[in-house]
Order: sequence, then C-alpha cells, then structure tokens
Amino acid sequence: DATAVATALCDEAGPAFDALFGLDGDGGRVLRRLRFVGRVKPELSLPDWVGAPEQLLAEWCQGKRAFAQLRKLNVGADMLGRLAWEQRAALDKLAPERMTLPSGSSTQLAYPEGQPPVLAARIQQLFGMMETPRLGGQPITVHLLAPNGRPAQVTQDLASFWAGTYQDVRKDLRGRYPKHPWPEDPSVAVATDRTKRRR
Repeated sequence: DATAVATALCDEAGPAFDALFGLDGDGGRVLRRLRFVGRVKPELSLPDWVGAPEQLLAEWCQGKRAFAQLRKLNVGADMLGRLAWEQRAALDKLAPERMTLPSGSSTQLAYPEGQPPVLAARIQQLFGMMETPRLGGQPITVHLLAPNGRPAQVTQDLASFWAGTYQDVRKDLRGRYPKHPWPEDPSVAVATDRTKRRR
C-alpha cells in the first residue's frame, strides 16, 4: 500500500533528516534566507516549517519508496513554491540570493544562522563601494578578499576600511600581488574582476 510505504519511509527518514536534507544544499540556503527575513520582518508571518522543516517530511515521502528518491528531491524549489506571493517578494527583496558588485559581476550571499548576511569578494571588485550595503535595514558583513581568496579584512563599516585600514592592506599585499591594481584612492578607482593588463 502506497500510504503504508510512505509512512514507513517517513519513520525511517525522520532520524536521518539532517543527513538527507543538510543545510549545506539549496534547501539550507533557502531556509537561512527565510530565517533572516523572519528576524528583520517578523510581521510577515512566515510558515511554521521555516523553523522546523522536518514538518514537511511526511509530504515529501508521499509517492516515494526509498531514501534515494528523497535525496533527489529539490527541497529549495519545494520550499519556495510553498510561499505566498508577498512572502516570496519579501525574500527576494530583503534576502536576495546574489548581489551585483561594482565590477559588474555578481556573487552569492551567505546567510549564517543568527548573523548578518555575508558578502565575500576580492578587494578589486569592490572599488567604489564606499558604504556598506544594507539588507532588511541592517548592514551586512563584508569579507574583503586578497587575491588568494583569503579575507584581508572583515567589516561592517566599509567607509572606515577605505579611509584607514585599506592603506595598511595595500602596503602588505601590493608587493605580493603586483599584477593586481592597488590604487591609493579606491573611491575613484574602477572596480575590476581582472588583474592588470600586460604591457
């Protein structure tokens, strides 16, 4: 009986929920974005499953017979499809999946649990971004990456970074990465995704 099979699958999948639907996949990214929206706009009345996604397991098990079928489920798309129009609009506005950089490229934002959103980009991609972007009325955390991809600075105050710490970072990194631009005044520099052109 299909109902009995789904119930048995649900009973077995429950204890393995985190392994099956870990927060490192698409579903986890959607959940973290929704939880951020819930913190900055509680009046939106998001569904209960945002706080307890295991509530959806019984529905996900309908018509399935094995763990392998559950693993193929597009959990992120399923969650987005359950939102009301105004909830989806708020998600896209207050917790966008990606942000366009001054260089013209875009990067995926991270939404750590209980913390501000995180933007990670190379310093050269952020020239001209003199103020910290805000989401949901709150400043995000910016990881300014060296060319090796490691954070050279983490801040929620870009203006102070450019006005002060940037000069120290510039002195430290321009000798190690001479192919990358290190202008004295980043406010008027052109943001770029590339290294300097060869002469």
